[in-house]
Amino acid sequence: MKEHCEIWLFDSRPEEEWVMTFEAHRAVIDELLATWDSDKDFEVRIKHAPRGRAAVAFTANAYRYANVVRMLWDQEIYAETVPLARTCFESAVLAAWVQQSDATVVDALLHETFRNGYNLMKQLKEANVPVPAEVEARVTALRSAIAKPAPDISVQKMEDMCRSFRGGSQLYLIFRVLSGETHALDALRRYLVEDDGELVPIKNAGDQPGGAVQTSYLVASSLVWAGRASDELEMHHPHKKVLRKAARSLRCYPILHR
Repeated sequence: MKEHCEIWLFDSRPEEEWVMTFEAHRAVIDELLATWDSDKDFEVRIKHAPRGRAAVAFTANAYRYANVVRMLWDQEIYAETVPLARTCFESAVLAAWVQQSDATVVDALLHETFRNGYNLMKQLKEANVPVPAEVEARVTALRSAIAKPAPDISVQKMEDMCRSFRGGSQLYLIFRVLSGETHALDALRRYLVEDDGELVPIKNAGDQPGGAVQTSYLVASSLVWAGRASDELEMHHPHKKVLRKAARSLRCYPILHR
């Protein structure tokens, strides 16, 4: 296996020379979503709790967001799907990370999630925003349910998670690129155009369908990685064949390895 992922997001060739097209990526995504949706009892068969349940949760999130992306593509909306693609990609990395870790990592993720929720509730109360008593009781109980993780377990930085995988430097670079196009500041690039040497705003930036090739590739790859993370936890690996087929078509890692 090569030490780097073959991610076309950074391919310098003209778009017309790329091996796969948006339509080809879309076909891969359609097949993977159909496979996931048709296996209604997959979650029930996962016996590696709690690690298995967490991996399936992240996988389900990746597939859910990919389905929303697909619906927007059907409406010929492309540029605005990048934030959704970012969540799909992040969920895939988390699914693979959890699948190859022990239960202490899941506890650390839960602790961080519940800690953030508790701190947000405190800030709301400090700002005199009403918090229902039942919500406060539940958030407080969850905050105390999971012990603080050991200092050597870091779940707060996406960079650390990405770099823990083979090809991790490029994985994190992909995350950075997707994040950059997710922030509102990206509007300065899309809605300002040069006119007589000056930058002037425009009301309608239009869409950028060319970028859909890169976005669709990353969404398809993310579904492969997220799917394999869950599939590896199931004894008979029911989705392995279709996932490996998709990886071969995309020329991406068939599975993220740490």
